[in-house]
Amino acid sequence: MKKRIRRIGFTLIELLIALFALSVVLLTLGPMVYSVMNSASRSKETAIEVGFASKSRSHKEIFYMAEAGLQDARSRLQTGASGFPIQDTMPSNP
Repeated sequence: MKKRIRRIGFTLIELLIALFALSVVLLTLGPMVYSVMNSASRSKETAIEVGFASKSRSHKEIFYMAEAGLQDARSRLQTGASGFPIQDTMPSNP
């Protein structure tokens, strides 16, 4: 009977050591998991911001190209302002 009681006590000590080791491992992994989750959300936000920035840049480029085309057309329509005037080959009012 004494051997059984000693074995039960030894098993409890093993269980307490195992729980302590598990808690140490979980406490050290917790901040790493938080860090990984946080960096993943930051990288997603960065990807979204890069997408917005590239779209904004392309919209600005399109705007400036259209503005340059209008400026070119305006300068060609002015009489004598350009060496390359716009020729109307099919006038609507003959």
